[in-house]
Amino acid sequence: MRGFFIVLEGIDGVGKTTQARILAQKLREQGREVVEVREPGGTRLGEAIRELLQKEELAPWAEACLFLASRAQLVEEVIKPALAKGKVVVGDRFSLSTLAYQGALGLEPDKLAQLNSWVTGGLEPDLTLVIDLKAEEALARGKGDLREEIRQKLEIVRERYLNLAKERAAKVLVVDGQGSVEEVSRRIWALVEEALARWSSG
Repeated sequence: MRGFFIVLEGIDGVGKTTQARILAQKLREQGREVVEVREPGGTRLGEAIRELLQKEELAPWAEACLFLASRAQLVEEVIKPALAKGKVVVGDRFSLSTLAYQGALGLEPDKLAQLNSWVTGGLEPDLTLVIDLKAEEALARGKGDLREEIRQKLEIVRERYLNLAKERAAKVLVVDGQGSVEEVSRRIWALVEEALARWSSG
């Protein structure tokens, strides 16, 4: 049986990385084989791109293409082989990040979606969970830049995530990011358990 691909998404500061780690551990406690991935990263090329993105100020399309290159390598080198072996893949960001963040920079959504489909070979997560939190709360939680300009930009990205979730309601669900780490984790686990039950019985 093909494996199951779960991705956690959301704006910076909502706790995706922490929740992905907790989710992976819960799945392992169930006896499932789990592979954790992050974007950009997860391969030698991806980690090199991650380092470059953190150091350089790039033009929007240059940045988008680097994210896509990292994703293409991750899909071929890690995700597809893991799914072929029936493993559960837990991702910290995937395609929706490109559509939300790069889309917020004014890049054409249709072109981004087309390029993303091309570099992933059409691979989509079986379940994407968008952890939702207002920009000011996420910035405060993540100890990020609290300037109004930054808050406004992040709120635009948040709105794009919510709109993308509405457009893809069958496979993209929104999780309330308010509350403690444990509370958010319980919300995520309830949705994952339900999705895995459907997958196992189907």
